[in-house]
Amino acid sequence: MCLALRGEGYAPVYARMGRTLDIWPDKLKLAEVQAAWFDPRTGKTIEIGRLPGKGRQSFDPPGQPGEGNDWVFVLEDAAEAPSPAKPATIHVILQVEDDGNPKLFAYRRAVITVEPGAQ
Repeated sequence: MCLALRGEGYAPVYARMGRTLDIWPDKLKLAEVQAAWFDPRTGKTIEIGRLPGKGRQSFDPPGQPGEGNDWVFVLEDAAEAPSPAKPATIHVILQVEDDGNPKLFAYRRAVITVEPGAQ
């Protein structure tokens, strides 16, 4: 299970426990997307690069699958790479659930700081 949100020109996708993600970037209706992994534990980003905005694509988060290896896969419109005039923060609230009975839920908050001129 993963959590995906979609905004105008972007989509963060939560990868629980380092599991492989199957992504359909054409749902964003963009010709090309810029992709990156965001590590909510460290706040660091690992750039993947530009990808075609069509078809099914699979992505494996860095590290080994397992407890605590959570990542956020970020897709953005490659045609527009906005750069804020001053540092800005993005707050993402993540909800995950297990497959047990009863279901258990956990919530995580990722705060992403975007610096001016960051690519």
